[in-house]
Order: sequence, then C-alpha cells, then structure tokens
Amino acid sequence: MSYSPTKSPLPFIKDLVSAFLMNTPSSNFLEESWNTHGQKEFLFSRSSHALRFLAKLRLDYSSKERISIWIPAYFCDESLLLLRNENVKIFFYPILDNGSPNIDEIQKKLNKENTPDLLLVTHFFGKVIDLKESIEFANSLNAWIVEDGAHLLKKNENLGFESDFLFYSPHKLIAVPDGSILLMNKKRLSHCNSNRFRSIYEEYIDNSTSNTGDLILWIIKRLMQKIGLRKRSKASLDIFKDINRESNEAFRGPRISILSLKLLSLFDDFDYECVRRKTNYIFWRKLFLDNELYGEEIFSLGKAECPYMFAIRFKDESELSRAIQIMNDKHIPVSSWPDLPKEVLAEDTCFKDSIDLKRQTIFLPIHSSLRSDQI
Repeated sequence: MSYSPTKSPLPFIKDLVSAFLMNTPSSNFLEESWNTHGQKEFLFSRSSHALRFLAKLRLDYSSKERISIWIPAYFCDESLLLLRNENVKIFFYPILDNGSPNIDEIQKKLNKENTPDLLLVTHFFGKVIDLKESIEFANSLNAWIVEDGAHLLKKNENLGFESDFLFYSPHKLIAVPDGSILLMNKKRLSHCNSNRFRSIYEEYIDNSTSNTGDLILWIIKRLMQKIGLRKRSKASLDIFKDINRESNEAFRGPRISILSLKLLSLFDDFDYECVRRKTNYIFWRKLFLDNELYGEEIFSLGKAECPYMFAIRFKDESELSRAIQIMNDKHIPVSSWPDLPKEVLAEDTCFKDSIDLKRQTIFLPIHSSLRSDQI
C-alpha cells in the first residue's frame, strides 16, 4: 500500500500511554512554551470560545449594550459562529499582502456607529507581522487589540508585549484533540478588574458540556491513522465553493480537555517540529516546481520561524485543476480555506483580494508526522 499523508499530526503512542498514567498537570508548563511576559492565562478547547469570551469581557468592561469588533476579511467564518451569539457588531477590513491590517482602508470606513472596541490582527501561517501601526490605531480609539496567533506554534518575544490579548491554538499544529491558550497583558490592562474577568471565565467554562465522546473518537481515529488505515478522499474544484454555515451545534464545550492538557505538558519538541515543518514546506515547493506548477506562495516561508501550512495560489483555473489532479494521483490530501464570512462575500469589490485567495489557493500539510521521503 502506498503511503498517504494525513492532514493532521499524529500522536506518539508513548505520549498517549503517559497521558493516561500521569496526574493532571498544573498550568505552569505554559510559562515555558507559550507565556512570554507573565500574562494571565485562560484556557479553552477552541479559540472560537476565546473570541466569544473576549466579547463577554469587553461588554462587561465597557457597560455597552453592544460592541464593535473588527476582523480581517480573510478569516474563517466558522470561527465566528460562537462570537455571533453575543451582542456584537462585526466589521471586516482588507489586509495587505503581508497579512497586516490595511489601516488606511479601515479609517475610510470608520464612523460613530462602528468605532472598534476590539481589533483582531492575525499572524497568518506562522509569519509574525509588525503591529506598530495597528497598536497606535487601536490605542487612539481606546480599543483592545487582540493578536490571533492560531497559526503560531510557540512564543516569540515580540508576541503579546504591546497588545492586550494574544491567543494560540496548539491543536492546529500538534497532536492534541483540542486546546486554545488566551493570554491577557496584565500591564496594559492593569486598570481592569482581573478578579471580575476570572469570574466571567469560570462562569463561561462551568456551563461546558462533556467532550468525552469527541475525545474517544479522536483517539480511535488517530490510532487507525497510525497503523495506516487512512481515508483517501480525492479533492476537486468543489472545495473552493462558498459555504454558508449557520449552526454551531458541532462545537465542543469551552473547557479544554484533561487529555489535551496532559499531551501539551508532554510536548517539548518545538525545535524539531519547526525544522520538520520547514523541511516539508521546501519539499512541497520542489514537488510543484518539478511538475511545472508555477503558483504563487501566499504568506510564503519568508521570515516564518515555524510555518503553519504550505499554501500556493493558482489564478488560472486550469492550472489549479491540474495541481489538484497531480496531488490526487499521489494520494496527497488537499484542502482549501474553509469559508469566508457572508459579509465579506457580499462586498466582492472591497474584499476581492481575500475572496480570490479563498477561491484560488490550495493547502498542504507540513506537520512533523508527514514523511515526505515516502511520497
């Protein structure tokens, strides 16, 4: 049977065994891996819950009936479903070629009705962007600035230093079933009632439902993949169609699982993971060139300390289709950007670049479980 990579990283058996045998760890291990500046920590199963929690905090802090949140146009709509349950107005802004907010365009759209209470900036695909202009803009409006580090594996001295909040989504990069780490900058928010914030957090996660069934399915699926039982689905241009998701019933409860806490505490191969990701990234680049597929790498390897995925864009649909067919022939899992917010799709002139990125870009995994030498 020919080798078929998986979209998600696979856990080591020894780590699963250790996780079941060990006691639940304290959160002290986060200091070593993610918490750079002694920030206050809030743990969730998914960063979608972290976003909703931030809205709850700002609503409580501001005493407003409704708050305004600005988010990159190139953003997964599914990640906003929980946020939309709060009393918020969501606005979207175009991004520059490097993923930074287009502050000039935001300023053109500003009025009394949409002044941001929260400004979310995203470090796309492992590349840390310069936040200076965004922070100055947010500060001028007394808005909280939130760094989206969902595509970042580990801490960086430049992360979370001048922003109000920063969150990571380790479950997107390493083999854990869930896990989001939200960090609060205690220096910038020293005037806030941290006990009140903790109370809101406890109330939110205490309403959490059990994720036991999801965890069992995750373990079974990963073990089957470990022994080579993998679904070989073939991609087509259908993966680029726009999807409208209305329900959030599939979301896990907000509490991070004990299994994820244990696996995260056991994970210490950050340098190895980053090296493997860079190696696999370069492998995909060479494979495309060898097959005369000359696409445009978006948010390319560049200065990314630890890249998230290999993303390549084909503006010509026939080339895009050919690239997918070649990947299918080699049993390589191809994915697209999951979806875009309906508000973005409705403004196809203003957000043309983000829409084109969604409809023209394919993504390939580069995690350390991928054995490129067997492809």
